[in-house]
Amino acid sequence: MIKTIQGFFRDLGMPNSDRAAMTDADIHMISAALMTEVMLSDGHAGEMEKSELLEILTGEFGFNYPEAEDFIERARHRVRDSTSLFEFTDFVNRHFDNQDKFRLVSHLWQVAQADGVVHKLEEATIRKIADLIYLSHSAFIRAKQLAR
Repeated sequence: MIKTIQGFFRDLGMPNSDRAAMTDADIHMISAALMTEVMLSDGHAGEMEKSELLEILTGEFGFNYPEAEDFIERARHRVRDSTSLFEFTDFVNRHFDNQDKFRLVSHLWQVAQADGVVHKLEEATIRKIADLIYLSHSAFIRAKQLAR
């Protein structure tokens, strides 16, 4: 597991000792990986969910569409190679404040709701992520309502 986490930071192009100096790109990759996790959690990555993820990456994070598509593909690989949500949620806990965590969970809900149906596995994944990043239940519910 330690090698996986070290590989994660190496893949981001930074040594383990420099974790405190995270960039916006690092934050965006973690966010995209968690949104991708939600998108893939029901076993079907629909076009509407991918389109919503593209909209978030371009609208909120400032990517152009080719960059956003590349980012999603890299996030898919990151999710596929991960052993658990811990490597992502640990980063969130160390580098996101409560407002950032709330915004992230709102984005997770947006992706899940993009196709008009929130699958129970998508909701379970979002709930698990919210628990792992210590987001209160009331904030979890507000994020869900905001995403509608």
